Amino acid sequence: MATSWRLFAARQGPARPYFPPHLTIATYRTALEVWPGHIQTMQAVARLEVLSGRSSSDLDGWLAEIALRGETEPWREWARRSLH
Repeated sequence: MATSWRLFAARQGPARPYFPPHLTIATYRTALEVWPGHIQTMQAVARLEVLSGRSSSDLDGWLAEIALRGETEPWREWARRSLH
């Protein structure tokens, strides 16, 4: 029995910690305070807010910024589609 569990666990890969969206968003906001305008952080926090159904007063601004200078065309297109 223990052997089959080990095989199952090995196939699943390492456990990933779960971070609630509100804590992750707070961490990204702190990063943006330290490095304002960091596009990768804006992309991450905007995506998390959109996917979690949260919407801060900063979201539209981040999406507009990503639409203009996102890292890749898929990011820029996603931001354009997500703008409210």
